[in-house]
Amino acid sequence: MRITLQIHDNVVVAIEKIKGVSDSAIELELPQGSLLFENGLNLKLLRKEAEKVGKSVVFVTIDDLGKSLIQALDAPLPRDFVPKEVALGTATVKQKRKLPSFPKISLKLPALAANYKAIVLTMIGVGIAAGLFYLTLWKVPKARVEILVNSQPLTKSVELKAVKDASTNAEKRIIKGMIAQTVVTEKLSLAATGQKLVGDKAAGKIKIFNKTDAEIKLKEGGEVTYKEHSPDLVYKLTGDVTIAARTEQTPGDPSSPLIPGETTVGVTAADIGDDYNIADDKTLEVSDYKQSELVAQTDGKMAGGSSETVSVVTQEDKTNLSSKLLEQIAQGSQKSLDAKLGTGQKRIAGSEMHSVVSEEYSADVGDEIEVIELTQEVGVTALTYFADDLNKLVDELVKGFVPDGFVLSSEQREVGVEVLGNTDSSTLSAAEADLQVTLKTLVVPSINEADLKKELAGKGMPEAQRILGSTRNAKSYEIKFSPNIPFFQRMPQSVENIELVIKKN
Repeated sequence: MRITLQIHDNVVVAIEKIKGVSDSAIELELPQGSLLFENGLNLKLLRKEAEKVGKSVVFVTIDDLGKSLIQALDAPLPRDFVPKEVALGTATVKQKRKLPSFPKISLKLPALAANYKAIVLTMIGVGIAAGLFYLTLWKVPKARVEILVNSQPLTKSVELKAVKDASTNAEKRIIKGMIAQTVVTEKLSLAATGQKLVGDKAAGKIKIFNKTDAEIKLKEGGEVTYKEHSPDLVYKLTGDVTIAARTEQTPGDPSSPLIPGETTVGVTAADIGDDYNIADDKTLEVSDYKQSELVAQTDGKMAGGSSETVSVVTQEDKTNLSSKLLEQIAQGSQKSLDAKLGTGQKRIAGSEMHSVVSEEYSADVGDEIEVIELTQEVGVTALTYFADDLNKLVDELVKGFVPDGFVLSSEQREVGVEVLGNTDSSTLSAAEADLQVTLKTLVVPSINEADLKKELAGKGMPEAQRILGSTRNAKSYEIKFSPNIPFFQRMPQSVENIELVIKKN
């Protein structure tokens, strides 16, 4: 089983990791620069503790210093004799080979070996004691100090002006304003309200009778009128026509009946509609002539006249559609604008300005259509500020109201912003806006936590209590040690092991 230690793992941590595995054979990997290489006794201590719980440990590392310590750890101790086995047939005889002796020093070798063992054991003991002392004073003990302080509520309102591209200035009560802008494109359709009569004109033929004694010529477009309908129905000649003069039935006989001159010509109704579809043999009057001179009569039925009312676009429709779509975009553009804002950037409500960039209608005035659609592109701008700038400015403006020895709390803080609007005494536009800002928070005693930790580090309980008891505006305090060892209650030497918690009543 391989266990890999971290560079800052100490002896205590390593022992716990060894105890935490079930395998009896453990390969312990030590990283380069491991804290355990600071003292070679650390490795001996680890191996000894592992043996106590029935486990064997093999050390592995790429660190040069670590390799040297491991080699020194595994080196055999000097002995007087080395056993040797000699095989003689099927029997094995153990013999001792005596080391070469020298007359002057042979009697001192055993003493040197004993002294070496004693020195090694002493060094191990000192190392263990030093390690335990280090852990006891610096690494293991922890303390949590809770200080209850008196807090006071603070509520203040100030008036500020956000000004485009200005610099934040507490003396002038100005906060820097910035323009945010976006372009919104939307569509809207409305029913056309105009009406128009459309259809076909009736057409047919008429006979024109000339009762005069002279030939009469009529031009194309000349009018004949049917007056038996209200209103009168007017038809127009489709071509030039000449009507011969009247004649006597019996020439030379003054008493002979007169026969009118007659001709047939095509006509078209002056307007659309089925009212112009009049029947055969209907009498019509010829424009500019008396009926005693010229008279007309339908030659067959007039046909083809029809009409219907259709919707058409009016200028009012276009104007109304543009206004409604702009209003719709204005109401919904805040979301599009807010999406463009940076972190902590706030839009001033009501400062938005909208301008039409382009418009495209699906129909023009007079077009026969039931629904007209508009695609409108609108530019939107608004005045903004950053919340961080506002908080700093408000803190600067209200610091004169903070009692001596207190500071503004960063917790339980509420900043409300009210837009004053565009009135005789206030301004609201995309360039500047008047704001009323209300701060609701707490003021708490000013305690330098870093300095207090340094002052407490390493102190006994009486001195720590004296320091905490003299802390200004502290109502009460409580110290909790971990581990809680009776008769050894001192503040940790390391400030990192002191947790300071400020509580407000």
